[in-house]
Amino acid sequence: MNNDRRKEIDKAIKILDGVKSEIESFVAEHSDKLEEAKGIIEGAKEGEEEALESMPDNMKSGERGEAMQAAIDAMDEAANSIDDAMGSLDTAKE
Repeated sequence: MNNDRRKEIDKAIKILDGVKSEIESFVAEHSDKLEEAKGIIEGAKEGEEEALESMPDNMKSGERGEAMQAAIDAMDEAANSIDDAMGSLDTAKE
């Protein structure tokens, strides 16, 4: 390979190194935000679970209890989705 092509390849490598650094920064920044959002969701879910558990049994099986359980399930799914997103970001970083 001649010197001109080596120089071009070196330029490409520098560009790719810069992109890699930008991706790593992006992933680090957004992973923290995702983790924070997940914590908030899990806290709300725990509060809803405690409220549901403290309800009388006849109310748990009623409309309100079912709505609370649906909300708990949705928050659990949201937290799991955040875990999936964080895993994808880690994969992208590699």
